[in-house]
Order: sequence, then C-alpha cells, then structure tokens
Amino acid sequence: MKKIWVKVKPNKKQLRVNSNRVVGPNGEIGLEVWLTKLPINGQANDQLLAILAKYFNISKNKILIIKGTTSHLKLISLGQA
Repeated sequence: MKKIWVKVKPNKKQLRVNSNRVVGPNGEIGLEVWLTKLPINGQANDQLLAILAKYFNISKNKILIIKGTTSHLKLISLGQA
C-alpha cells in the first residue's frame, strides 16, 4: 500500500495533474490536482478518486482518502483492498 499527499484545487475550469509539486507535512512529495467539481456533497472527492484511478491505472475502489476529506491537502492510500 503506497501513500501520497495530494493538494486539491476544486472549481477550476480545466482538469490538471502535476506531479512532484506538493510537499506534505513531513516533507513528502505528492501531487497537485485541479478539479472541475465543487466541494459540495463529496463531488470533488469523487472526481479526485476517478482522476487518480485513471492516472495510476488502478481501480477506483482501491483508492482511499486517509486524511483530509474536507481539506485541500489529503493523504491518499493507493492499492487498498
């Protein structure tokens, strides 16, 4: 199970994933993801999971938000069963 930090920017006009741009609390490098959805009723989180699934070529149900469900900085687990 791999963990990464993701900085989310919701309500943007285009989708974009930048690697090696975000630094987490312990200095870990992560991703910055721009989303077109608003952070209402989990829409932005759902879109984030779909984008990460496509980016890492894994199933959406194998991705889990460990920390930061209501924050712009999220800790994501990849490969969760």
